[in-house]
Order: sequence, then structure tokens, then C-alpha cells
Amino acid sequence: GAAGARPEPAGLKYPLAPMPRPGSGPSLFERHPRTTLLLMLAVLLPLTDLLFTRLYAAFRPQFYRDRSAFRVSNAIYHHGFKPNVSVDLEYWGPLRAPYRINSLGFRDRWVREVPPLSARRRIVFIGDSFTEGIGIPYEQTFVGLVEEALAPRGIEVLNAGAASYTPIIDYRRVKHLVEEVGLRFDELIVFIDIGDIQDETTYALDTQGNVSFKQNRWLKEDRANWYRGKPPGLARFPLYQWLRKNTLVMSTGYEYLLLWSSRGPRRAAAWTLDDQTYREYGLEGLARARRHMDLLADFVAARGIRLTVAVYPWPDQILAGDRDSRQARFWSAWAEARGARFIDCFPSFFENPPEETVRREFIKGDIHWNQAGHRRVAEVVLAHLERRSGVEAEATGVPQ
Repeated sequence: GAAGARPEPAGLKYPLAPMPRPGSGPSLFERHPRTTLLLMLAVLLPLTDLLFTRLYAAFRPQFYRDRSAFRVSNAIYHHGFKPNVSVDLEYWGPLRAPYRINSLGFRDRWVREVPPLSARRRIVFIGDSFTEGIGIPYEQTFVGLVEEALAPRGIEVLNAGAASYTPIIDYRRVKHLVEEVGLRFDELIVFIDIGDIQDETTYALDTQGNVSFKQNRWLKEDRANWYRGKPPGLARFPLYQWLRKNTLVMSTGYEYLLLWSSRGPRRAAAWTLDDQTYREYGLEGLARARRHMDLLADFVAARGIRLTVAVYPWPDQILAGDRDSRQARFWSAWAEARGARFIDCFPSFFENPPEETVRREFIKGDIHWNQAGHRRVAEVVLAHLERRSGVEAEATGVPQ
């Protein structure tokens, strides 16, 4: 052969492959393809999520509630809605709904001017995110359904509810509406939420009688809520905060993992079920809520406004069979003592098997009602108003 060529052994059909040079063996990926691919995905997917989240936040800022176009702080009653605003998409988790805010700063069917005085009988609802109808189009919320049913009778319905309202905010908001705005109405229906009792511990009236926020107490309660029922090795509050702020996909996956692995009732709902939680904040929260509802009851009574109080369960109460709940007992007794009317939505939510009710009438993985849950509450409210109308007509001899 040619000079310097390697001789071939006799009998070989094909020539030998060139001898490998030092360092020219199989690559890391060739030696460990699966491991290398997993490592690349572990790096690339989070980076993609971070980049996607930044871009999404830039082009769709309305996705984040803290950037809402109409949720604003208020020096008198802490927070509410900016008047005369129209938003096509307000997000709540995976849900989105249009919001129309009227001239009073109330959620409504459309942006409109609401006069302080009305010739029609007027009912005002107030409460937290359940009353607001978070995540649900207004027409499908219980207030929207009640409004639709009562409109042919010449009754006007207004919704003053907003997320995180509690009795202290309900009182100060109503006081402001009547004294400063000049709003006149005939009846106030206050929906008191299970979570209001804990929330009451995080607010106070300042020396001017306005609502102030107790940041340190809120942080304490928020952390305690977070850790309750979650696996100690999985729940990391700083990690959750970072993921929620910076990612969409990973934060959603982490939340679902925690939801799947959590056990027992939420701490914000546990005060009706657990004596220890009741002692931790329930007693204090109820005392504060009662004090502020007393102020509200005195205020509306002095102006000839009828007061009705309504209560309802969270999924936690339904699944625990808490039909004879501390929540219902407490506010039923309070309403009787104060001459207020009382709407108890608890029995209606226990008519069907608990798991079926939660699955069909609540937003998946959430405490709030879906459209079916709002329909149920609307039916209870309308039935109460119908019964009351019949009793009052019979007592006064007014024909129906």
C-alpha cells in the first residue's frame, strides 16, 4: 500500500475505520441523552415561563388584579371601584368577565348615571367578592338575577359589594353613601361571609372614623392561612410569592399541587369547625363584626332603612357537614336581637350530596360560586322576599 498506511489483516472485506483521536469520543449527550434532555428542559422551560410572563404582563396588564383598571383605594372606606369605568376582561384565575361600573362606583349591567333619589323602591346589596360576583358576568350573578326578577315589579336593585368587604367596611361605605353622596334607598341586604370574621381582625376605625388597614396583623393571618393543612416539605411561602409574581405556568402548577396535597378546611373557614381556630381569631373577629354591624344597624334604623342579614357556607362547611354552623347561629341571634331580617342560605346548599354540590356550584379549586351557585342564592333571596311580601300583605290587608 501507500507509504505510512496501516496494513490490513488478511480476510477483511472492508477497510478498518480510522483510529479515533484523543478526545474525539461520544459526546455527553450521546452518552446520556435522556439525562441531558431533562436538564435542558429544566433550564429552558422556567426561562421560557419567565420570559412569557414578562411579555404577557406587558401586553395584558389587566390579567393581574393589582393592576385592575377600576379597583382603587379609598381614604374613607379603604377600597372600592372607580366610577364610570368599563372593562371587557377582568380576570379571576382562569375566569374572566366584563365589568361595568356605574356613577356610584357599583358593579352594574352598564356604565350609567344613578341618581341619588329614586321614585321606585330601592334595595342595596353589600358584601364581599361573593356579592360582587367575582369571575362571573354581572347578569349571571345572584344580584343581577334578583335585579332582573324584581325590575318588572318596579323595584330597583343596586350592588355595592366589592372583594374583601367586611362589616366594618360595609358600615363606613353605607355611611358615606348616605351622608356624602346623598343616596336614598329603602332596604339594605348585607351578605356576611365566613371569611369576614378573620378579615375583621385586620381593619380598624381610626380617630376620624375611617377604615384603616392593620398590615402586620394581616401578614400574620395570611401566613397562618398559607401553612395550614399543607405538607411541611412542600409548602414554601417565599417560593410561592416569587412564583406568583414572576411566572404563570409554574405558579399555576405549584398552586394545583398544593391544593391536591392540602388536607382539612381552610383556616379562614375553620373558625366555625375548630375550637382552636375559633380561639385564635374567631372570638375577636366576631366581637369586632358584631360591633360594626351594631353601628350599621343603628345608622340605617335612624333613617328608616330596613336591614336584612344573609349568610351562606363555604365549600369547607358543606364538606364538613356544618349545617348548624356558628356563622348561621350567631347572625340569626344577632338579627333577632336587632330587629333585622335574616336570610339563611345554609339549608339550600345541603339539599344534595356535599361533593356534588361543591362540584356543580363552585368554581373549581375556589371558594366562590359559579353560575349555578349564584342561581341557587338568587332563588333563596327571591323566596325570602316573596314570603316576606306575603306575610306583610296579610298583616296589613294589602292585596297581592
